[in-house]
Amino acid sequence: AIRAAAKHAWSAYTRLAWGKDEVEPVSGGGRDSTFGLAVTMVDSLSTLWIMGFKEEFKQAREWLAKELPGRLGLLTFSRVSVFETTIRMLGGLLSA
Repeated sequence: AIRAAAKHAWSAYTRLAWGKDEVEPVSGGGRDSTFGLAVTMVDSLSTLWIMGFKEEFKQAREWLAKELPGRLGLLTFSRVSVFETTIRMLGGLLSA
């Protein structure tokens, strides 16, 4: 049941908000918060791996390797939350 729920949530993210920070399930889309760094994708890497979703992990990893460097270059100091960046971005990348 847990794997099925994780698969369902990831499928919604990929369908509605791929490359965005957050899923908006009511509107059926995605949005970037203050980051614009696909934080849900980064945050999900370790879960994808642990759950055995290797193909989904590979797709996310490839997208991030291609897209994340350019997005990081667009950040300004006023847009960065040190706490959120540390726990979601750095933590997500290190755990993957």
